[in-house]
Amino acid sequence: MMTNLSFNLWLKFFSSDLKMRPKFSNQANQQSNNRITTNTINFEPNEEYSLVRTIGNGTFGAVFEVVDPYGNHYAVKKVVQDPHYKNRELDTLNRLNHPNCMRLIKSYYTREGNPSLLYLHIVSDIFPTDLYKFVKNPTVEITSDLVRIFSYQIFSALHYLHQNGICHRDMKPTNVLVDPPTGRLQLCDFGSAKPIRADEDSVSYIATRSYRAPELLFGCKRYSFPVDIWAAGCIISELVNKGRILFSGQSNDEMIRVIMKVLGPPTAQNLREYGSTKKPSKSKKTRIPIKSVLESPIPDDLADLLEKIFVYSPSERINAYQCLNHPFFEPVRSEKAKLPNGEIYRLYPQQNPF
Repeated sequence: MMTNLSFNLWLKFFSSDLKMRPKFSNQANQQSNNRITTNTINFEPNEEYSLVRTIGNGTFGAVFEVVDPYGNHYAVKKVVQDPHYKNRELDTLNRLNHPNCMRLIKSYYTREGNPSLLYLHIVSDIFPTDLYKFVKNPTVEITSDLVRIFSYQIFSALHYLHQNGICHRDMKPTNVLVDPPTGRLQLCDFGSAKPIRADEDSVSYIATRSYRAPELLFGCKRYSFPVDIWAAGCIISELVNKGRILFSGQSNDEMIRVIMKVLGPPTAQNLREYGSTKKPSKSKKTRIPIKSVLESPIPDDLADLLEKIFVYSPSERINAYQCLNHPFFEPVRSEKAKLPNGEIYRLYPQQNPF
């Protein structure tokens, strides 16, 4: 944990719950995403935490920087909680124990002023920046080893989540926290995360559009963990593409057209796998090498990894365990990969599933 650092990124971290979410007809999503709106929310100091400043206020809650009696700084997310529904993000965080997943320090409830309102507080660690800001920083050199180190940790977190039946569903650079001196990453913002079951439908209108897998763009409701792998591939592409988004469109249809320029059109079998009623495209476009799409040169083993990620069929897309075992990450697995400061990146025991 780091102290006395910039806390601006935490407003991004909590943005998905502070802003209005779309309402879905699915009962499970209605329950988990149910929110009560209120006017400006204030932080009430207690014996454990004193207010340093308000980071941001939104429709459904607020985020604060707080400090404990020992001088340690934390972020507290405070939302009005409907007592009739569980908070799915809190349920998810209570299940997590992995060095590359956000650590829940504690949670607690209060009733203040209006006794009819119940407030949930989620206390978390602080990281100095996120991957989006890190990549956009012109003074940062992103070496091949750093791409390996960062990408390995992303897949390590996803492997852990998927092994525990959890799909993140909102993978993007702003939801990856970074501690540059140590090279450590953590996935954050589990507001969209949910347990995935093969026999249950889930809403397809999730994830930020540029990181949305093809099955989601085609409205698939029986999707699973491969949607996270696709999004992780998009994140890695930005790491080596000077922060430029690989697939960008203003609508699902435009996103499909952009992806087709790289992968060619999906087959009839792909569309059946999605449960889509759309007819196959008559386009004659064929797949082009991922290397030709990126502006910066990449090693052959990374190109091979991305080619295995960016496939239409979720069942044929490489999974997180297979990603970790890919030759691209051999220097990380053998602890030969170096951080920009010259130090060897050492794996935590939980990061090595082999």
